[in-house]
Amino acid sequence: MLSILSKLQRLAKLSLGDWMLLIQLVAFVLLLEVALRLFSLPSLVRLLSSGAQSRWGGIFPLCHGRAERQQLSDLSALAARIVRGPEYCLPRSLLLFWLFSARRKPVTLVIGVRKEAGTLHSHAWVETHDGLAVSGQREGAVFEPLLRFSGAGR
Repeated sequence: MLSILSKLQRLAKLSLGDWMLLIQLVAFVLLLEVALRLFSLPSLVRLLSSGAQSRWGGIFPLCHGRAERQQLSDLSALAARIVRGPEYCLPRSLLLFWLFSARRKPVTLVIGVRKEAGTLHSHAWVETHDGLAVSGQREGAVFEPLLRFSGAGR
């Protein structure tokens, strides 16, 4: 019950602008879920990268250019969790890859793996040109990078 209450309190603190951006990000994550079933990951990443570079690609979601890096990261994680639940790293990372590519920022989508107790685990994150995770922490530190997809500026 405590976690639900804390989540509701966090949502209540969102500004109107955050809500508008969050709704658009949720819609985009839903589109990504469909696209992940229709395209291979490399094809989808190429589509996102070229789409973000197009004239209209940088417009969606509306007003995302005003958001700070951490705000985009937090709202993207929230949107991906709303749609995907606890296994949200890939749609969140694809969303951040799109958003930062649309801003013409050099980013890399990284897919990493690790083996724990005989089970293979995977994780996705986005890094800036200097190797820092976009979310502000090195999420993939315990994962061995397996695939890298470069975005804008690379």
